Amino acid sequence: MKYMSKFKRNASHPYSLITPDTPLAELAEFLRHNIFALVTDYERKFVLAVATSQDVDNFVTRRGT
Repeated sequence: MKYMSKFKRNASHPYSLITPDTPLAELAEFLRHNIFALVTDYERKFVLAVATSQDVDNFVTRRGT
């Protein structure tokens, strides 16, 4: 319980759908306000990855973009 995250889900705090096709800029903006992002499939049945702002920074550095 000490290390669990509770997600706020209601009309004023809707989920943001993050998928492998989410633009990098959109993911980076999401991570400016959240510690991590759960990357899911389109039906939100499976978590495919966990992404952090450090992951985005590393990706951009390696790509040279």
